[in-house]
Order: sequence, then structure tokens, then C-alpha cells
Amino acid sequence: MDKNLEVFKISNYDKFKCTADKCSFTCCGGWDIDVDEATYKKWESEGDNFEYILKNVKLRRGKNLTGYYIKKRTHKACPLLDEKGLCQIVNNHGEQYLSVTCHSFPRIENNFKEIREFSLSCSCPEVVELINNLNTKIGMISKHNNKDFENFSVQLKLRQALVKLCQKDDYLLGNRFIKCLEMLANLSNTKDKDSLNYEKYYFLLEQTEKFKNIDFYDYIEKVNNLFMDITINYRNISGYRVYLNNIYDFAESIDLSNLMTKWYGYRKKLEKYSLLIENCVVSKIFNMCKSSHLEDIINEFQLIIIEFILITYALFLNYLMEGKVDNGAVKAYITVFSRIIGNNSEAVKEYFSDYEDDSILYMSTFC
Repeated sequence: MDKNLEVFKISNYDKFKCTADKCSFTCCGGWDIDVDEATYKKWESEGDNFEYILKNVKLRRGKNLTGYYIKKRTHKACPLLDEKGLCQIVNNHGEQYLSVTCHSFPRIENNFKEIREFSLSCSCPEVVELINNLNTKIGMISKHNNKDFENFSVQLKLRQALVKLCQKDDYLLGNRFIKCLEMLANLSNTKDKDSLNYEKYYFLLEQTEKFKNIDFYDYIEKVNNLFMDITINYRNISGYRVYLNNIYDFAESIDLSNLMTKWYGYRKKLEKYSLLIENCVVSKIFNMCKSSHLEDIINEFQLIIIEFILITYALFLNYLMEGKVDNGAVKAYITVFSRIIGNNSEAVKEYFSDYEDDSILYMSTFC
């Protein structure tokens, strides 16, 4: 890695501090915890003092991938936590013996030919709190205060185009997603991606036939079904239960036929938190839409849209039950669905590859 590469950090990156056992939503449970091979071999080489760690690691073999994981059920907490919720590996041996995942989370490093980037994952409630404290649009900034990616590779220019489209205030965020989908669709159909004028999409809002034909009640029904499909295995898991169980039960019995007025009343209340939601979406674009392959970028961007729809709908169900939209709920559901989608990204992609009607992506315009 070229140490002379310019370094970019996402807004408030250096302000992050882990709250450890005081965390409201620990990252040491509720999802799979992988162990990199180098760390596993390091543990093996240390002898009997690390036997208690190795007993809690399993080897998982897949079609194309073999990896080590902490031995636990997905929804359970890490067995290497002590009674206070602190990591025994850190307590007994120091942070240098943590796996790459545990040592770095929620920090994310992306390396490109021209630059190195450091950002943060919205799967951590402290990160969402940092984003909540921003009173301006989030961005990647270098120590030279350089925010411009236009002189870099097509890969970075495309990602920056997605960011700029999503940060345009002319339309609701869901409508900006449609702009992005239109741009990506056009890119898929052109050979000369390097010379494409991205700026024309900043002012383009083409409502496709899929979008024009979407009925609100068709939207509500499909999203309600999607919500239950995605959350059914999480509703009773510790950490998720308090946020999902009641609204899942409510979604099962809800009468969808008379919700339009309530939906638009709810949307007006949600506008108060539009900057927080937008900034979380943009941070995900920085983190996820980084591939040099257009198809991968499209798939990752679709995941971001799905996550946005689920957050918005979960907040709507909570609004119907509680009669309010508050900052705590918005932050909580951002964290919850960042974890659920992040932990099941390949399964969600497969779910939609079998889903013949992709109009649900265009339903974001109601959000």
C-alpha cells in the first residue's frame, strides 16, 4: 500500500469512541462474528493459554468460501464476554489479539488506486449518534479539505454522482433514489462509461412506467410483506426484540385499506429527521458502492434502498402504535436494519433475484 496516498475520512470519524459494556446495542451479539485466518493461527500458536478461545471457534465451509467464526447461534451473544459484558480476549491478552473484525468495527477502511478512505458503520449506535449530531451534509474530507472526487477514477466518480444525487434537496430522498436508479440503468446500457456526463442526472427525474403504475395500497401491501419476511427471524432475538416484536405483531394484523392519510401525516413528522436519514444513506454509499464493477454497485445500491424502505416502514408501524415519531426511534431503527441487512446481504440479494417484480425499489418514492 502506497503510504503517500491521500487519506479521506468521513465526517466525525475521529470523534468515535466505543462505549464497551455501556453500549445500548452491543456488537458482540445478534449476528455472526467472523475470525480472520491470520488471527486464528496467532491464537493457535500461543498454546494452552488460548485453548478457551479456540474451543469457541468453528470452521464453516461454503461453496466458494471457507472461514472461521465464533461458535454461537447467530442471535446469541459472544461466549467470550465476561459477566460484565466485557471481552475476555482484551482483558486477558490485550487488543492486539482481537480478530480484524472485532478490532476494527465499526471502522471501515476502503483502499483505492488514488486514495485511502476511513468511514464508520451505521450498525453501531454510537456512529448513528455521531451522524445525528451533524448539522450539515456528511462527506469524505481529506486533511487538505479536498472534497472533490471528480479527478479520480470512473469508479469514484460514479460513487460521487450517487452521493450528489442523494444530497440534492429538490426532491424527497425516495425520489432521489429513482434518479440514481435511472443513472445506473443508463450506465448499464452505454459502452463509454468514462466519458458519460454524470451531471445531467442531477437535474433529471424520469418517472418510469414502473413508477407511474405503482398504487399506494399495492406499495403498502408489498412492503408490509417484505418487512415480515426480513424480520421474522429477528423479532425475538435479544437486542432486536424491543424494537421489532410488537410492530411485527401489529404488521400481521394491520388493516392496510385506510392508511393513506395516516401515511402522509406520518411523512410530515418524519421530515424533521430527513438530514439524519440522508446522512446515514450517504455514509452507506461511501461504504458499500466501491466496486470497480457496475453490477456490484447496482446490487449494493439496491440494498441501500431496501434498507431505507424498511427503516421508513418500521417507523410508520411504530408511529401507528405510539402516535409519534421521535429521534430515539429513528436512530434505533437505522441501527437495527443496518445490522439485519448487513448480516444477510447475500440472502437479501438472492431474495430479490427470485423476485420477478422489482418495482418495490421504485416504491421508495412514497418514503
